[in-house]
Amino acid sequence: MNQGLKYALDHSHPWILTLDQDSYCYPNMVDILCGAVADCSPLPAVMGSNYVDLQNEGAKVSVNGRQKWLERKTVITSGCLVDSEVALKVGGFREDFFIDQVDHEFCLRLRSYGYRVVMSTQPTMAHTVGQTGGARLPFLGILPNHPPLRKYYIARNSIVTVATYWRSEPDWCIRRLVKLFLGLIEMATLEKQRVRKVHAFFKGLADGLHVRMGPCCIDSILRKDQT
Repeated sequence: MNQGLKYALDHSHPWILTLDQDSYCYPNMVDILCGAVADCSPLPAVMGSNYVDLQNEGAKVSVNGRQKWLERKTVITSGCLVDSEVALKVGGFREDFFIDQVDHEFCLRLRSYGYRVVMSTQPTMAHTVGQTGGARLPFLGILPNHPPLRKYYIARNSIVTVATYWRSEPDWCIRRLVKLFLGLIEMATLEKQRVRKVHAFFKGLADGLHVRMGPCCIDSILRKDQT
């Protein structure tokens, strides 16, 4: 993504569109996002997408009315229009994070510099967070499902993000920690590969507290296990 930002800036493209490989873009995605950007004043640094959750069959954010956008603290990477010049000015995306929390940390950093993060109210894509096969709970629907290695990165990068922004974004950080530890309870009681996932989670927690970054190379997490 940082290479894409630099390429865009070098070729005089003020905005880039970031996507995940498993998102299904609607044909009018870019038109909707550009229209929402044009409706904002002052302009945002990031315009994220509302999306339809393929597992739970509903929009991520339900919105009534004609407003084209909502102010947000963070948005997911997929379906974002990003101001390439501003993004590079604040340091781009954290490459030592690797996948998880990259988008949230980036948005919080933009906000710390005084830039706006907003989201289109109209869904522009269909998207699923995590793999299929997550546990189904009453009122919550199907929960995201991730392999052990992702549990490591989710825990580690969440802790580092919270440690960085708890003063400036305390409400977001509290919600993130609550979600993190509710996820621990879920994986320990409802998911497959429970032992391996819990081990990966606590290893990520420890590395996050000690700010040990970079690729995870724990054999016990990387090995496939069906137990």
